[in-house]
Amino acid sequence: MPNPPAEPVFHNSLGLVLKDMGRLDETAASYRYALALNPDYVETHYDLGNVVHVNTYRIAGLIPGSLSLFLADILPWDLVFIVTALFKVQGGAVE
Repeated sequence: MPNPPAEPVFHNSLGLVLKDMGRLDETAASYRYALALNPDYVETHYDLGNVVHVNTYRIAGLIPGSLSLFLADILPWDLVFIVTALFKVQGGAVE
């Protein structure tokens, strides 16, 4: 879109469409732009919070696997399994 309107409702609606398409980084950018236009737009604060929450869980899901790969170089595999399992229980990772 060459010249998107400087309307917070438009950018919030665009964010909803982008979210449905799974383009969460662009969704957050659209919500942030809507908030720059109108910092009091409560619905956009809520929507941005949801996107940040979803992204946080997606990133948190990567941590146990990365931890396992790192630990596999320095610990026996059975201990790596136990540490990773405990990390997931403690962290409350969402599948």
